[in-house]
Amino acid sequence: MSGNLVSDSYKKFKATITVTPKAYEADGSRVLWTVEFEKIRHDVEDPVWIIDSLINYLKEIDGVLIYSLF
Repeated sequence: MSGNLVSDSYKKFKATITVTPKAYEADGSRVLWTVEFEKIRHDVEDPVWIIDSLINYLKEIDGVLIYSLF
């Protein structure tokens, strides 16, 4: 998207995070990330950039959590 605002390319953009504790395990949860969007025009690219951003964000969180264990 190279600096464009989400509202410049999408009529609707909704991200949802659902965290559910694992039923049969003492530790851990399952996380579901959902993104709903509606493009303003057909030539607007799908927002795959959010996947890259999410991966980087989760890697940073993992690093912080692992560091805090030691």
